[in-house]
Parts: sequence; structure tokens; C-alpha cells
Amino acid sequence: EMCIRDRGVFGGRILGRDGFRKGMDLYFSRHDGQAVTCDDFRQAMADANNVDLSQFERWYDQAGTPEVEVVSINYSREDGTCAISLRQRCNPTPDQPKKRPFYIPIVVGVIGKESCTEIRPSETLILENQQQTFVLDNVWEEPVVSVLRGFSAPINLRFKTPRTDEELAFILAYDTDDYCRYDAAQTLYKLSLIHI
Repeated sequence: EMCIRDRGVFGGRILGRDGFRKGMDLYFSRHDGQAVTCDDFRQAMADANNVDLSQFERWYDQAGTPEVEVVSINYSREDGTCAISLRQRCNPTPDQPKKRPFYIPIVVGVIGKESCTEIRPSETLILENQQQTFVLDNVWEEPVVSVLRGFSAPINLRFKTPRTDEELAFILAYDTDDYCRYDAAQTLYKLSLIHI
């Protein structure tokens, strides 16, 4: 089961389609007909693509679900940039009071507020430190950022400044990602129940 979940992360989020294929070819040439582990699978992916996936193994070594907070989204019209600051944390557990940062692929896209169209397609940001800022360029209109497209990582996502009803409705109406539209609809529904 773990290796099947790895396939989605490695194949679409971290290594890309060609990198995943190279890893699968190496995996089968090394282990065809053998009893293997998920560690063997990850090692083949790392070796075939010359990448270090040791931090990714924390998903298997550390207990708990990480929380990722969208600390801020800052847009500069003059520079045509959108800076997204993300912070991760994971609650202590009895056997692990202090957690090390996970390797978290977060897929984002950008929708233009004026054009109501996608102005930056889905791209994967790798959150590997406790807090990082990612700067997206070629953003020439006020953006609405779609975060965690396709549920790209099994995390709890929250926004330091909660999204407004208008922003959630905009995502529901114009986002091209089904998961983000669904999440916006659920959040709006919950907010409407609270305000009744």
C-alpha cells in the first residue's frame, strides 16, 4: 500500500513522468521476482534520478500528520511576482517529542482575479524546511492562489489569515482543480452553518 501511494508522489509530484519511468526501469532490473520493501522502491527512484530522497523517508519514520500553514501570499504588481510563505509543523507524539521537517510536495496554481483564468498552471513546490518562501514570477494581475491541488500531500492545510467567503467562492467558480474546488465548497458550507 505504501509503495502504491509513493507512485503518485514520485510519478507526478517529485520526479515527473520521465523520472518515474527511469526509476521503475531500475527497480524492475534490480528486483524482478524478489521480495522487496518500500525502501528498495524509493532507493531505485533516487538512484535512477540522482536525487537524495532520505528526507522523504521521514513520512515512514515519524508519527503524525504534518500541518502546513500558508503564512502569507504577497503580490507585487511592479515586479510581477507572487511570494508564498509556507510553514510546517507536526505535533509531538509520546515516542517522538520533536519532529524533523518532512519533504512535502505542495502543488499550487494561480488564477487571475481580473481574467478569472489560470495564469500559472499547476507546479510543485517542495517544502523541506520548517518555513520557506517561494516566489512565482510572471504574475501580471492580482492572483488567487490555489494551494494543495490534487491533494498533493497528506497534510492538514490551514491559512494564517483565513480565506474570505469571496475568495472561496472565486476558487469554487474558477479553479481548474477539482480538489481545491471541493475543499472551497466544503469550507463555505461549514462557514454558512456556523453563521446560521
